[in-house]
Amino acid sequence: MQIRPAVNFSLEGRTALVTGARTGIGRAIARGLHEAGASLILVGRGDLSDVAPALTTVSVDLSDPASVEPALAPVLRDQEVDVLVNNAGTVHRGPAVDVPLSDWQRVMAVNLDSAFEISKLCGRQMVARGSGKVVNIASMLS
Repeated sequence: MQIRPAVNFSLEGRTALVTGARTGIGRAIARGLHEAGASLILVGRGDLSDVAPALTTVSVDLSDPASVEPALAPVLRDQEVDVLVNNAGTVHRGPAVDVPLSDWQRVMAVNLDSAFEISKLCGRQMVARGSGKVVNIASMLS
C-alpha cells in the first residue's frame, strides 16, 4: 500500500525519528513520512530494513529506558531530528487486578519512560535550534 501525502505537504530536508517503527501504526507513519520526503531514523526491536529507506536504524529494547541514551546518542551526534514520533508501546493483556507489578512496570517503561528519555535527547536539539515537533501516540488499551 502506498500512502500519498497531501499535495502541499513536504518534509524534504527534514529528519524524522519514529519509535515502534517495525509494525503497525509506527510502520505506516514511517512510510508516510518517507513518502512526504523526510529522512528517517527508525527505532524498534529487530530488523527494520524492510520498513522504509532509512538514514539509520536503531534496535533497542525500550522496556529498559536506561538503554535509550547509549543506543541513540551516537546517532544524534551526527543527525538532527526535526520530527520525533513516540509511537512505541506495549500492553499487558488480562484483568488489571491480576497484573503483577513487574508487568505493570514494563508497560510503563515502554509507554512512558522510554518516550520521556527519547524526548529529552531529541528535545535538546530542538530547543537549541529553536524548532522541532514531538508527536506522542497512545493506545486506549495501554
